[in-house]
Amino acid sequence: MKTSNRERLRINRKKRVRTHVQKNKGKCRLTVFRSAKHVYAQIIDDIAGRTLVAESTVSPAFREKMKSGGNVKAATLVGNLIGEKA
Repeated sequence: MKTSNRERLRINRKKRVRTHVQKNKGKCRLTVFRSAKHVYAQIIDDIAGRTLVAESTVSPAFREKMKSGGNVKAATLVGNLIGEKA
């Protein structure tokens, strides 16, 4: 039962993302993944099917400005860095 519930949740997430992508054709999307220690962000062009810009708390540009990467200040800095690159 647990496996089918997980599968159902995964399919619902997939539908939600696909619906969002279809509504915003021609626009790039920002994807953010947050783990326990790090934050990863990327801007994706769905038409070309490639990542335009990526930034994370493990990148050298981030490490120059900050040491740790699992807090709100780090996430803000990653957002600023990806905004500058874009």
